[in-house]
Amino acid sequence: ESAISESTEGDTLQVMRNVTILSTAETVTISQEKNIILDINGKVVTSGNELFMKNEGTLKIKDSQNQLDENGYITDGTGQMTTVSGKLIENSGTLEIDGGKINSSSGTIVNTNVLKMTRGLVTSSNTTTLENKETGSIQMTGGSLETISSGSSSKGTIINTSSSGNIDITGGKLVGTAPGNYAKSYGINNTGSGTITLENATIQTTHTGINSSAGKVIINNAILSINEDSAITNAGTSVLEINDENTKIDISSWAASAIYNSSTNENGVTINGGTITSFINNRYDATLKVNGGTINYNKSSDYATIINYGYANITEGAITGSTNTAISNDAATIDITGGTITSENCAISNGSGTINISNVTFENVPTGVYQDGTGTVNIDKSVVIDATNVGVYNGSTGTINIGKKDKVVSFTEPSIKGTNYGLQNKNAGGKINFYDGIITGAINQSMSGTTNEVEPGYKVKRATNDNQTESATLELIGENERVLQSGGLNYTDLQAAINAADDGETEMTLYSNINLTSDIIVPSGKTIKLRLNGHEIVYNTYRITGDGVFITIDQSGSENRILGNIVNLVKNALNIDTNEINKNIVVYEMNDGSKLKSNKTYKLYKDGKQVKVEEGDSLGRYIIGEKEEEMKTVRGRIYLNNLSSGEYEVIDNDGKKIGFTITENGEVYGSVRESVNTQRVLVASAISELILSIQTGMTSIKYLLLISLVSIIIVLLVIIQRKKSSNI
Repeated sequence: ESAISESTEGDTLQVMRNVTILSTAETVTISQEKNIILDINGKVVTSGNELFMKNEGTLKIKDSQNQLDENGYITDGTGQMTTVSGKLIENSGTLEIDGGKINSSSGTIVNTNVLKMTRGLVTSSNTTTLENKETGSIQMTGGSLETISSGSSSKGTIINTSSSGNIDITGGKLVGTAPGNYAKSYGINNTGSGTITLENATIQTTHTGINSSAGKVIINNAILSINEDSAITNAGTSVLEINDENTKIDISSWAASAIYNSSTNENGVTINGGTITSFINNRYDATLKVNGGTINYNKSSDYATIINYGYANITEGAITGSTNTAISNDAATIDITGGTITSENCAISNGSGTINISNVTFENVPTGVYQDGTGTVNIDKSVVIDATNVGVYNGSTGTINIGKKDKVVSFTEPSIKGTNYGLQNKNAGGKINFYDGIITGAINQSMSGTTNEVEPGYKVKRATNDNQTESATLELIGENERVLQSGGLNYTDLQAAINAADDGETEMTLYSNINLTSDIIVPSGKTIKLRLNGHEIVYNTYRITGDGVFITIDQSGSENRILGNIVNLVKNALNIDTNEINKNIVVYEMNDGSKLKSNKTYKLYKDGKQVKVEEGDSLGRYIIGEKEEEMKTVRGRIYLNNLSSGEYEVIDNDGKKIGFTITENGEVYGSVRESVNTQRVLVASAISELILSIQTGMTSIKYLLLISLVSIIIVLLVIIQRKKSSNI
């Protein structure tokens, strides 16, 4: 200590013999104004006190006994600084390690300012090698930082940082070993706000290589080799970037992920290059971006190469699954706009999430897209799927959109092929919307199962190819099979034509009688003028309903407003607010796709509690009431009127269920239909308001006229209803 206090600027202090510091000795302090070099000189300095050295100035530690090895590199030398117990060095100044071996079993170095390492070996046993705190920064260009977990169930960490300063490791290596039973060694644990950069560096540990919950980690041309646990855990608000093709992340254990990302930062994890040989687990609310590199999970397990529960965006790169799926998505969203995806099982699987696929080719995969949930898969025109079994599989009530509903049909893109099935819609409740492309499979198996919707004015055409396969494409509906025409396109279904119509006025021409098998809904903002052309609509027990306008025109040119004028007149005259959620729902099937049956009874539940219902004005139509009636079907349907927002279930006496949701915005989700019949409610509301006005003495000439008008309306509605009944 006296040598240090008497030293001047730039002095080198050389250890001349082995030294042992007693436990009662005071800490050696290098004051702020000092700038010295400590040469261990091949000797051993052993500290027995709680803290050997505190550096507040500028200190460089080296070992002049470094020698050249057989490859011409400088070794770390034979000099050593070690402790019996306690820490070796606390640095609040500038500390440079340029050789020698520094070891402690109670924490080797604590840094709060600037630490540089060019050569040497710094180790710890069963504890943290380097603690970086406050505003501490680390610049490592060579040497080795190590931890050895030799005790039973012991844990060692190489760098533990909570600093706002940066860590730049541009050379050298971090090594963690764990020879003890159930022992663990970790690389870098980061809770600080600084940036950690790895370049030309190596991390080799038994357990997690990098655990970061804040700040940013950038990996360029680095190697991470991990035995167990995730190679990198990215949590909290941390950001991780992997940028170099020479970066390698390798995991020995089949059950350990290369990257476990749960960070809520919108920039989460970005992979621009490198080779990763284990899976990536992207958790809820986390973001994963893959713009390059190779991700290959070649272990035999049930894990997919990319497991997504958050948001993933894949633009480039090669993603390979071995015995399982390459990309798995559930209750989340993936946008795939490029890259190469291969697997020995399935390229992409989806549960209840959404996957958007474009500019991707799936080749030599057993199954291209596998959906077995309630989610949605959108397949763009630019996609090519060539599968050895099934091109696209839909096994539950989810939706698969092939192409885009945009009035421009491609007959060749996307191209979906399967040696067995081109497209297999296994569940009757599954929805396949076919708008573009060609689907090829075995004979009679190009498209298996029901198709929910095709491009308006088109139908599915199947053709046998010369190689004994079958292809399905779209074909315009011809004049010989049309029921009506709208906008130059032929339709076989009135509702499909109405759905395809733009807002505003659309004129249609009827070419065949229509027998309604369900209510026809005209959405708000649409005015449909249907020229009957000598034909008729047979209503049966159904209606034309909705908030739009529906007008029929007979051969004489006379218009008959079936929907729109009466309702809107009363609404506008009395300024009735119809924004309150009040939905009419038609239930026609259960969750498993089975139809409702007349020999069963049904109960209605809202938010888990049974709802009291009573029969309305006709069989099979129910409203919320005071009774606890069991519901029965009419023509295989149950009509539920005036439902507010909430989560609903209809359960039959065998326990089968159908669930649906009415949102606070009035949107309806589930395998049910919405029947928007507002005429009767609005007229009744109008009468109620008029009576209230009279009772409160606020009657005016306008209301007296409206009383007469509403009376006429009621008579007209009765006449219309009788006319409909006469058509049954």
